[in-house]
Amino acid sequence: MLFACFFIATAVAPQNTTPVEVKIHYMRASKALDLIKQSYTPSLRTAQLDADDAKGVVSVQGSQDNVQEVRQYAKLIDHPRRKLSIKVTVDSEADKESYQVSAKIMENQKWKTSDGDTGVTVAVQPRINADRSITMFLVCERAGSNSLQETLRVKAGTSRTFTIGSQVSKEFRQQTDGTFKLNAQAVPDPKVTIRVDL
Repeated sequence: MLFACFFIATAVAPQNTTPVEVKIHYMRASKALDLIKQSYTPSLRTAQLDADDAKGVVSVQGSQDNVQEVRQYAKLIDHPRRKLSIKVTVDSEADKESYQVSAKIMENQKWKTSDGDTGVTVAVQPRINADRSITMFLVCERAGSNSLQETLRVKAGTSRTFTIGSQVSKEFRQQTDGTFKLNAQAVPDPKVTIRVDL
C-alpha cells in the first residue's frame, strides 16, 4: 500500500525540480515565451515557464515531455529573420511633389513612412515565402481621403503601383447671364510605387 501511494505521488509531481533552460538565439526570450504560450497544449499547462531576456533562455520546470515540447516550439519559432530592401516612391501630380524613401528591414517587421507635403502614409510588413516570393501586408492612407489595404504576393525585384483614390474639386462659376454653374474636376491622388528586394 505504501509503495502504491509513493508511485502515485511520483507520477503526479513534476519530474524536474530544477528548471531546464532552453536557449533562444534569434529573438527576445520573453517574446518567444509569449509565442509558446499562445500554442499551449494541455500537457504544457502543468509546467512552470519563465523567460530571462538577459540570458536569452526560456526555463521549464516540469516533466521531460514538457521540456521536449518547449524545445520543439523553440525550433519552430526561433530562426534567423532575413533582411529585405524596401523602396517607396510617391508621385503627386496635384501637389507637384515627388519623393522616394528606402530602408532595409527584417522580414515580418512593420515599417512605416509618411510625407507631410502630400499627406501620404505607407505601412508595409513583408514576409519571405518558401519559393522566395514576398507576401506584403500594405496600408496606404492619405489625410482626408480613402485608404487602401492590400495583401499581395510579388516576386523579389518587381514594383507595384497603387492609386489611393481621387478627390473632386468643386467650383461655382458665374455665367455671362448671371447664373452659376458647378464645375467639378477630379484631382488625382498621389501614386504610390513599392519595390521589395531580397
